Amino acid sequence: MMATEETKRWLDRERAAQRALMAAKRAAGRDIQVPPVRNPRRRRQCEKDDCLWLRTYLPHWFSSPFTRNQRGMVDQFMSRIRHGGWKAYADDRGGGKTTCIKGCSIIGIVRGLTRFLVVIAANGPRATLIRRDVTMEFERNNLLAQDYPEICAPIRSLEGASQRARAQTVDGERSWIK
Repeated sequence: MMATEETKRWLDRERAAQRALMAAKRAAGRDIQVPPVRNPRRRRQCEKDDCLWLRTYLPHWFSSPFTRNQRGMVDQFMSRIRHGGWKAYADDRGGGKTTCIKGCSIIGIVRGLTRFLVVIAANGPRATLIRRDVTMEFERNNLLAQDYPEICAPIRSLEGASQRARAQTVDGERSWIK
């Protein structure tokens, strides 16, 4: 009878040790490392000028110099992102309204000026495309990832599986990605 009790206690200790080991392995698998900012000087310079930021980090969207009208559009959009308010903006087709608001939305996100991006478009499929374009920049834009690793690294580590976000940690602390 004594050997059975001793065996039972030994098994309980082994199981507890195994649970602790597996919990540690799972936690290590959820924990990610965020690299340092690759070029802090470039980041600081671009954060002083929204149009420079857009041309630097999103050159595939903003390959041509900004017109005076487009600079005004960026200023208007960024003013609303920084301070709030309502503004309807009308311009010719092909003037860059959607592209500018997508770029300004990304600036708002990386600078912590907005927590949630609300996309309103002519219809649901167009809104989905805009949201997807913004999301893809955080997942695939290498220059953005180099200079904003605190945002891009956690997003990239999800590898498109949003359910992983609930348990993701950075240096042992939850990342709180939603």
